[in-house]
Amino acid sequence: MALFTLMVVSAQEHKEAKLHVYGGVESAATKQPLNGAIVLLEKNGEVIEYAKLRGNNKYHFILEYGEIYKISYTKTGYVTRAFIINTKKVPKSLRKVGQIIDIELDIFQLATAVDFDYEIEILKKPIGKGKYNKESQDISFSFEYTKSIRDSIAIINDIVRERSKE
Repeated sequence: MALFTLMVVSAQEHKEAKLHVYGGVESAATKQPLNGAIVLLEKNGEVIEYAKLRGNNKYHFILEYGEIYKISYTKTGYVTRAFIINTKKVPKSLRKVGQIIDIELDIFQLATAVDFDYEIEILKKPIGKGKYNKESQDISFSFEYTKSIRDSIAIINDIVRERSKE
């Protein structure tokens, strides 16, 4: 499951604000915080920052406007999940207002993952994609896209449950 929360905060008039992304990671099976998980922030295909989650199980990244970022959530023995956040088309006039995005995500253990090509391909896709929305004037996530991925994952979960009964 992925939960998104977006807040808007104002910055000083002459400075460009930043986009703050924070959140946590939990086990899909137990719904408990997944200490030791690693959250990677990539820009242009390169890891520019990372957080190893411990204690409060939270991370916080500060993103610049005008870029496309990939945030990946991983841990040894778990399926890596990712989000894409595109900040390129945010108008300069709106960059004076900072935004905060809270992303809480759960990831699956490889032992419960599946081995069919279709299922693996679904698990490789980003769980969410966010980009500038002119109507709401903020970074918005495509909930239709996220729902389609979540629906596919629900089917995979059902398959895994059936296989575990055999």
